[in-house]
Amino acid sequence: SIYFTFALMTTVTFPFYKIFLNRFVKGESLLSSSKLIGISLKRYLFLIIISWIVVVIFLSIDFLGIPLGDLIPKDPLSPNFDVFLLGFEWAFLALMIYAILTKLVIMFFPLDKRPPKEVVDSSLLFGALVAFGIWSIQLIVVELYLSRLFGVTLYQQDIRILIIVVAIIYIAGFLVSMKYKFLPKAIEADKKLIQEKMQSMEDGAIRIKDDDVILNVENLVTYFYTEEGVVHAVEGVSFKIYEGKVLGLVGETGCGKSVTALSILQLIQTPGKIVSGSVKFEGEDLLEKSKSEILTYRGAKITMIFQDPLNSLNPVFTAGKQISEVYLLHKKKELLIEAYSRDGESIYSIAREWSEQLLKDLSLWEKKDSALMTLSGGMKRRVLISKALSHEPAILFLDEPTAGVDVNLRKDMWNIVKRLRESGVTIIL
Repeated sequence: SIYFTFALMTTVTFPFYKIFLNRFVKGESLLSSSKLIGISLKRYLFLIIISWIVVVIFLSIDFLGIPLGDLIPKDPLSPNFDVFLLGFEWAFLALMIYAILTKLVIMFFPLDKRPPKEVVDSSLLFGALVAFGIWSIQLIVVELYLSRLFGVTLYQQDIRILIIVVAIIYIAGFLVSMKYKFLPKAIEADKKLIQEKMQSMEDGAIRIKDDDVILNVENLVTYFYTEEGVVHAVEGVSFKIYEGKVLGLVGETGCGKSVTALSILQLIQTPGKIVSGSVKFEGEDLLEKSKSEILTYRGAKITMIFQDPLNSLNPVFTAGKQISEVYLLHKKKELLIEAYSRDGESIYSIAREWSEQLLKDLSLWEKKDSALMTLSGGMKRRVLISKALSHEPAILFLDEPTAGVDVNLRKDMWNIVKRLRESGVTIIL
């Protein structure tokens, strides 16, 4: 009855799920779209079919009177385990262990030899489903129908045989699907990204005009609704900044400088709230963007370096690793183009090369393999600047960049700011 109820509910909800996808997914096939909750219409149909197959199998057990034992014995002293039912459980547990071992083994691969995560996950799932499916089919045919219904015993079900057979099928499914399906698909997707990026560069997507207003803030109002009352943190702030220029926000502690920057980036936390105003970046009002839309701006086009670098850095990982990670996450198109121009060199080695060059430019080369916890406050702030610059942002907020930095490092910090300005980055201090 449990399997029947599940199959019935998945079937009944299918039309509503289709309407749900049709309402929110635009411009692509409903059959393959899985943007919303991670399951496409095609997979949903597959789930319905499998559910009804399971229902038919278990109904046939009752209809034909095929005997079944217990998955969990009622009498511990004289257990009556059912090999047929345990076979599914054993196979599932074995595949869980194989999947974990696969992940662990791949973690030890060098970065330039490691397949992409999405390719590994897809191949792992495919291999596990194939192995579980084949073992389940032989269980149903050999143990259930031939042995119990017709009395023909081809062989005994054995957990040792299960472990070996399921492992062989899983490994074969994993390797074959990765080599012939998922890896070529990922390579094709990367080629498409390269073509799109090259096309955008050819179309003049990068504009450089010295006198353009890149950020226009008008009547920005941000309040904090506390138990003691309303705090008017930012009250009608307006300013413009031009591309490639530097703007300084000056004021006493608590006057709203940092809150102004956080409001522009929409990083105000409860009980704070942006009440009114507009923040136009390259002609688009950021305050009208949704949370998902603002993510495409924050970090990539507009980024901020906070006063306390420890809030934005992992103290365990090295400086070079953290900057390489930014390139791999946010500059994949550029890495692919560079790898393509170098006859297929690994994007990991190129990311490492770029991060090392950035650290050289900020006089941090000797600290590239040092954990962040071992660096001074000024060096941590330099690493933060390196991470921010790896995005190649249009606007960079620096919140008191020399706070807590000794006199010798302050000069270096301002030299960095000067070089940033000369490179065309718009800076707000």
